[in-house]
Amino acid sequence: MDLRLEESHKGFVIIVDRRGDKWSSVRTLFLQISSFFPGLIRVVFLLKPEGVLQRALEVGYRTLSENCSFKVITCDSSIELRRFLRAEQLTMDIGGLIKYNHLEWVQHRMDIERMKSSATAISQSLNDFGRVLRETELPNDVESTARILQIQTAERDAIKEDFRISARKGMALLRAVRQIEAKPQHELLSPTRLHNVTAIERMLVQLGKNS
Repeated sequence: MDLRLEESHKGFVIIVDRRGDKWSSVRTLFLQISSFFPGLIRVVFLLKPEGVLQRALEVGYRTLSENCSFKVITCDSSIELRRFLRAEQLTMDIGGLIKYNHLEWVQHRMDIERMKSSATAISQSLNDFGRVLRETELPNDVESTARILQIQTAERDAIKEDFRISARKGMALLRAVRQIEAKPQHELLSPTRLHNVTAIERMLVQLGKNS
C-alpha cells in the first residue's frame, strides 16, 4: 500500500503519533476526530503507545478502531509506518524527510491570522470611508465645506498609514517565514513554509489592490 498525493481527493490521511502517550488518550483523540474533523478521512495511521505498562494495557483497547467511522492502521514503529507511506510524505520526527517544527508553525499561523485580521479591518475602514464620501453632501458655505474636507483628508491619511504599517509588517513576516537568505529558491522550502509564504504573498497583493 503506497498512498499517493494525487489520491488525496479520496480523503485525508492522518498520522497519530502516540508513542510517548497513553492508550486512554488515543481513545479520546479518536472520539474527537470522529466528532469534529471537517473532512472525509481515508485512513488513520496510529503509532501506538510504547512502554511496558502501555503494552500490557493494549489488550483492552484492541477493539478501539471498531467504533471509529474511519479505517485505522496500527503501527508498532515508524519503520512499519514507512511500509505504507514514502519518506517524502512524512516529517522527520517519524522517520521522513519533511522538515517541520510545530511550535514554529503555530507562531507563523498566529502571525498570519493577526495580519489577516488587520487587513480585513483596514479593508472595512476603506469601504466605510468610501461610503461616507458618497453619502456626504457638502454645504454651500466655504468654511463648513473646508472643515468637512479637512476631516475627510485626515481620515484618508490615517487609513493610508494603516495600510503602510500593515504592509511593512507583512513584508517583515514574509522575510521571516521565507528565509530568503538561507533558501533563495522556493523549491528549498518545506511544504508548510511554502504554504505560509503563499498565504502572506496573497494578503500583500490584496493590500496593494486596496491601497
